[in-house]
Amino acid sequence: MSQSLQPQSSQKKHPMHNVERMTPEEIRDALKRLVGGVFDPKTLFRELSSLLPQYLKPDTDQKTKDKIKEKIIQAVSIIGLETHYPLAETTCPTYQPLIIEFSNLLIQEYGCTTAGERALAEITAGAYVRVLECSRALHERLNPTYLSHEGNGYFASLSKELDRAERHFTTALTMLKRLKCPELDIQVKTQTAFIAQNQQNVASTDQFTNALQ
Repeated sequence: MSQSLQPQSSQKKHPMHNVERMTPEEIRDALKRLVGGVFDPKTLFRELSSLLPQYLKPDTDQKTKDKIKEKIIQAVSIIGLETHYPLAETTCPTYQPLIIEFSNLLIQEYGCTTAGERALAEITAGAYVRVLECSRALHERLNPTYLSHEGNGYFASLSKELDRAERHFTTALTMLKRLKCPELDIQVKTQTAFIAQNQQNVASTDQFTNALQ
């Protein structure tokens, strides 16, 4: 009897009515944390802070070491602009020490401090090593035991790749020099300026007016 006297709501509430709504900006930030956190270098370093001592223990089983080693390889790539290890993986073992040393020499020579400058130094070193690799491969094909259509095509491809590597090296090195070259501030205080590049005579306004008269 008492239950029948209680008022009943005519509308049923949705089971998710208490969930707080999120703004588009909050959704964007939440997705960044969910997705980016997996590959965030800070997250990886936090994991290695506890995993690396475990990896160094002699009683750790090999399966666990293999899983930790994958994390270590990912962490090594993070400091690639400092160690040049990812760059060294792009060439054969013969030139790996050279490509690292040449990158360090370019960074030291041009005073590369920013990430972009260091990356450009790596590109320059990588192009230089490709020149050496193509030159070595061409040298091995200079005296073939026999001639064939496939061999001639391979020789032509090597020649084009060598030219391309030389252009990449020259372009990257020139760009690196321009980035580190200070800008020139030239002030010309004269009535007439001679521009050597275009061989033009730039006169003052008064002289130009008098010439027309």
